[in-house]
Amino acid sequence: MGSRVEHLAVYLAGQLSLDEDDRDVIRFGLELVVSTALSLGATLTLALAVGVVKPVLAALLVFTPVRTQAGGAHNSSPGLCAVVTALTFTLLGWLAMRVGPWVGTHISLFLGGSFVVALVANHLWAPVETPNKPISRRQREKLRRRTLVALVAVTAALTSLAMMGSQEVAVYIAAGGLALLVQSLVISTWGIVFFDKMDKVLSLSWARRR
Repeated sequence: MGSRVEHLAVYLAGQLSLDEDDRDVIRFGLELVVSTALSLGATLTLALAVGVVKPVLAALLVFTPVRTQAGGAHNSSPGLCAVVTALTFTLLGWLAMRVGPWVGTHISLFLGGSFVVALVANHLWAPVETPNKPISRRQREKLRRRTLVALVAVTAALTSLAMMGSQEVAVYIAAGGLALLVQSLVISTWGIVFFDKMDKVLSLSWARRR
């Protein structure tokens, strides 16, 4: 998959007479599109099989806007990204179903705690720079502000949802709060190290199977 994306990036760069730096930008964009499509498809398929589609969607709707601005840990290939994303968010959906009743009676504590953790994490580490996507100082400040706006927006949406007070809503609140905690993890220094090591293990295992 990675080689096909690379070949397509080289082809497009050649057709558009772009230099190597621009080709890297195109490759990164193509990898992002392919990775997103594969990850979404794999996640929804697994969530459907487990029966947790709604909480998984809630988690994705909270996670994605903040992740888009803040960045974070990445996998080395779209296929691995799809596997890790599907497993992570299906697990979040499953956990949300289990802790939903508790969250329903402690919404302020849970949602407030999740927001504070995410706020501190994003203040310390967002946005995360990757080798293929360097960030200028001006862009960094812009992304930092956008991350804060996205974080406040999704938390406000969860707070508004919490006012409905039903048990089903509590599951969505749980999924959203857990998604904020995962987002905090993937931008943290130790989180990036953890996912990098996991990526290497999975890549090695995949290579041995081929």
